[in-house]
Amino acid sequence: MTGAFSKSSRLTRGAEYGHVFARPHVVQDRCFRILVRGNGRGSARLGLAVSKKVSKTAVGRNRLKRVIRESFRHRAADGHGFAAMDIVVLPKRQAASICNRELYASLSRLWRRLKESGPHVAGEEG
Repeated sequence: MTGAFSKSSRLTRGAEYGHVFARPHVVQDRCFRILVRGNGRGSARLGLAVSKKVSKTAVGRNRLKRVIRESFRHRAADGHGFAAMDIVVLPKRQAASICNRELYASLSRLWRRLKESGPHVAGEEG
């Protein structure tokens, strides 16, 4: 998944988000809350939900989305990708005031935790 963040790697419809929000497996830290649910597709898809409560400015919200997408893309491209999961990332308020390097480190730890909890998360569909 090098290059652009393709449409097949995204959650695009409300129903897709609803599926994840219905019965998610959750991992979180002080910067992010990540909701995950198996999708039965063979590849992972990413959804983002960055509210104005997290950052009042569009610039701040867009920075967070850029960091999350890039971290997801690198994780999937480096061979340590994800199983068949739909993933929704929800930044917390603290994330808006933290530097990108720390945000990447936080996401990296959370991706690792997701991978470790892997089979029962990815295998669950429905």
